[in-house]
Amino acid sequence: MALRGRFRTGVGSREKSSALQWGVSMYELNKMQVSLYELNKVHVRLYELGPISAMLPFNLSNSSLIHHMCQPLMCRVMLFKRLYAADYCYKKQHQIWKSNSMQEVHRISESEKSMWHQLPRENFPKSLIFHDGRIAFLPAPAATLAMFIWLPFGATLSIFRHINGMFFPYYISFLIGALTGIVYQHSKPAAQTKVHEQVAIQPKPSCGRLYICNHRTLLDPLFISACLNKQVTAVVYSLSRVSEFLSPIKTARLTRNKEEDREKMKKLLEQGDLVICPEGTTCREPYLLRFSPLFAELADEITPVALTAEGTMFYGTTACGFKWLDSFYFLMNPRPKYVVQLLEEISVVLDNGKRHSPCEMANRVQREIGRCLGFKCTTLTRKDKYQMLAGNDGIVQEKHNA
Repeated sequence: MALRGRFRTGVGSREKSSALQWGVSMYELNKMQVSLYELNKVHVRLYELGPISAMLPFNLSNSSLIHHMCQPLMCRVMLFKRLYAADYCYKKQHQIWKSNSMQEVHRISESEKSMWHQLPRENFPKSLIFHDGRIAFLPAPAATLAMFIWLPFGATLSIFRHINGMFFPYYISFLIGALTGIVYQHSKPAAQTKVHEQVAIQPKPSCGRLYICNHRTLLDPLFISACLNKQVTAVVYSLSRVSEFLSPIKTARLTRNKEEDREKMKKLLEQGDLVICPEGTTCREPYLLRFSPLFAELADEITPVALTAEGTMFYGTTACGFKWLDSFYFLMNPRPKYVVQLLEEISVVLDNGKRHSPCEMANRVQREIGRCLGFKCTTLTRKDKYQMLAGNDGIVQEKHNA
C-alpha cells in the first residue's frame, strides 16, 4: 500500500515529533488524496481531521482481504488523529497562556519623548482633590539634588522664621519675614455697602467678629491675625502640642461634640474675634470641602476670608505624617506665599428678623469663597479625605493618664 505526497507508509519517531511540533496540517492531511490501488481504483479523501468525523468513506462489505488491506491505513489515520488532537489542545492552552502572560512592549524613542507635555488639569480622567506627601515639585534628578542641598539651609531658615513670628510684633516680624523670602499679600473690602432696609442688626459691643475661612495650612489664623493687626482666637479640632506651644495666637480645642463645641465657641466669641475653618481639615488643591453649618448659629454677622498658600518645594500639610512638622515644612520653602482676602460681611438675619438656616448659610459662604478664589465647591468631608489617604476617620484620640 502506498500513499501519495509526503505521507509514507511507515510512521517513525520523525513523523511523530513533527506532528507534535507543527501539527498534522504539516502533512496536509485535510487536502491529501489517498489512492488504494488494490481497491478497484477507489479514491479516499480525508476531510478536516480536526472534528475527527470524516475518515475513510469507502465500502468494506465485500471481502476480508479488503479489510486486511485497509487495516494498516486505518491504524495510521487513527494515530494521526490522536497526534492532531493532542497537538491542538496543547496549542490552544499555549495561546491562552500567551494572551494572559505576554504583553506587547513599545519602546519610546527620544523624538516621542520630546513631544511630551503636562496634561492640563481639566483633561484629567478624574478630579484630583486629595493627595499626600511633602514634596511639591516633580522629583527630577536635578530638582531632587537641589532639594537635598537646600535642606540644611531651609531647616535653619524655618526655625528662624518661627522665632521671628513668636517674639516680635506683626509690623516687625513681617518685615523681617519679607527679608527672608516670605511673600505676604492681603486685601480688604473697599467699603461696607450692605444696608439693612428695615432692621439693622449690629454686633454687640462686647462681642467679637466671626471670621470664616477655607483651610490651607495650620498658619491660616496667624496670617488672618496679621491682616487684621490684632489678636484673634483660632478653634481647631486636632493640634499637636508642639504647634500649640509655638502658636503666637490663642488656640482652643474642639471635641466634635456639637452641643459642647457650640457653647465653647459662643464664650470665645464673647471674649474677642474668632477664626473658624469649617472644612475641618486642609485641602491643597483648588477645591473647597463641605462647610460645617455650626458656625452659622453663633453670630448675626459673618466675615468670609479667602486664603491661598503656595510653596515651591514642600507642602505644609499631611494626612499620614507628623502634623507638628507642617508649619516647619511650609516655612522651609525658599519663597512661601500667603494671600489673605477679606470679603464683605454676610448677614445671617433676614430683613423680617428671621435667620437663614445653618446649612443654607454654610453653602452660601462656601460659594462666596469659592467664587473669589476660583475654586470648585464639593460635598466631600474631612472623613472622606482621611479614609482615602490614611484609612481612618482623622480623629485623634486623646491620651489620658491614669
